[in-house]
Amino acid sequence: LLMVSPLNPTTGAAAAQIGWEHLGRAAERLTVLESELDGLASQVEVVDAASPVAPASPSALSGAPESSAATDPASGAGTSTVADPGDTGDVVGAPTPEAAAAVEAAKTALGTPYSWGGTVPGQGLDCSGLTQWAYGQAGVDIPRTANAQAVGPQVPMDELAPGDLAVWDGHVAMVTGDGMMIEAGDPVQMSPVRTENIGMGFHGFYRPTG
Repeated sequence: LLMVSPLNPTTGAAAAQIGWEHLGRAAERLTVLESELDGLASQVEVVDAASPVAPASPSALSGAPESSAATDPASGAGTSTVADPGDTGDVVGAPTPEAAAAVEAAKTALGTPYSWGGTVPGQGLDCSGLTQWAYGQAGVDIPRTANAQAVGPQVPMDELAPGDLAVWDGHVAMVTGDGMMIEAGDPVQMSPVRTENIGMGFHGFYRPTG
């Protein structure tokens, strides 16, 4: 406006008015964006609170091969340590000796880092790698991927027992008793039993040894 209009007392005032109008619009837009950002931040907090574990990876769902040898969780060295199904240890309420042995084996992997397609306790495990390995230590062969581990009879939530598997689209965890389960988050950890997992479809609870 200053460049194309003759210089007179009204030209500067008109240019200043236009500038203030644009500044006001910018301030209004900034207020709207801040409000939208606050809303998005609140949604992220809700999702984070409901997401205690990392989802299963594409490599896990594709059926990555399982290591044939069990490993020592402390050292990662390959040592054959198949659990004795007759020894139920401290697992109370397990429906079978195999289920109890699977729970005991899974607990030895606590603290193992999460690794997509991982099957080695002490080095790296994904969710279905943990449960398949644990049941393998009890002499029970179950499928490799999470969805495929919905095997055996389905169990209602009020009848859960140690060794039962909670199966989602892309995730699986093992019930350990007392309202808890073990799962391959990052790291392998204990969590309260639940039926939700970052929006995944829940298949149900299953008993591989039933």
